[in-house]
Amino acid sequence: MTLWFGTNPRRDRQQGVALLIVLVLLASLSVIALAMTQTMRTSTARARSAEALDQIRWYALGAEVLAKGVIETQWQAEPARDTREEDWLRAPVRFPIDNGLIEAAITDDTRCFNLNSLVTREDDALVENPDALERLELMLAQLGFDQVAQAAIARGITDWIDTDAAPGINGSEDADYARLSTPYRTGNTLLADMSELRALMWMSPELYQAVKPYVCVHPETNPSPINVNLLTPADAPLVYATLGGILEPHEVEALINDIPAEGFATIDQFWGLPVFSGRDLPDGAGDSFRLYSGWLRLKTNVNYNQAFILQESLLEVGNNGAVSVVARKMGPE
Repeated sequence: MTLWFGTNPRRDRQQGVALLIVLVLLASLSVIALAMTQTMRTSTARARSAEALDQIRWYALGAEVLAKGVIETQWQAEPARDTREEDWLRAPVRFPIDNGLIEAAITDDTRCFNLNSLVTREDDALVENPDALERLELMLAQLGFDQVAQAAIARGITDWIDTDAAPGINGSEDADYARLSTPYRTGNTLLADMSELRALMWMSPELYQAVKPYVCVHPETNPSPINVNLLTPADAPLVYATLGGILEPHEVEALINDIPAEGFATIDQFWGLPVFSGRDLPDGAGDSFRLYSGWLRLKTNVNYNQAFILQESLLEVGNNGAVSVVARKMGPE
């Protein structure tokens, strides 16, 4: 009898299928394990990032508290008077922290034209302020803008803020914005931030950069009094306009150059300068200048654990020296 030895084709196929299933399961488990590991890593990284972001926010808020303390302490030492010699107004301050650094700088925010003063409140409405409109046009003229541009800028901003629907001469209201390819409406309320100017229909990047150094946005319709002790030659257009054009441009420059480095001790010393002799000041000019900064801007940069934040805070200094934070924004403009 002859015996035959060999393989069973059916059994071999079953073993091959089983091996393939095992390999597929192993591959699937490997993919799942890799995905779980990656998910855990991502979740851990997100948690660390969120923790770092929360921490740098607290650091930035802490810088606000410190700045308020410095300003209020200075007020107690010398009430209602700030000069160029103040250390806290001269250079940024750096604070090393664990795994990072805080850099904070306080700057004066009174040597600018408050755009919200272009309107006044009448009952529940915001209406055009002709005096402020004229002052802004005077300043723009000193900056080299022609009459058409002066009117377009000043009245365009006024129309954006006021609550009526009637455009001023060379101004723009809702009907004009509605005709744009991407229509939208005017704000019809006070400006909250300088960047809103970019929404004006005629505002170009070049024009925005040209006017930005000379204007500001404060949450009130009153003109912001200027700290005369901090004036520089670059502020001449603002001073010229605030005084209603009663001085020649070269007289304004001489006036600023006559400000002593240590500042004036009293506001009467400022008004007693020879250039004002025999001049009739415009209405409200006497309240337009003082010896301290009622508005300050705090810029805080925080680097912590490879996370970064930029915070800008608008500070108001009251008549009693108390400092309050009235606006805050995160990130670059």
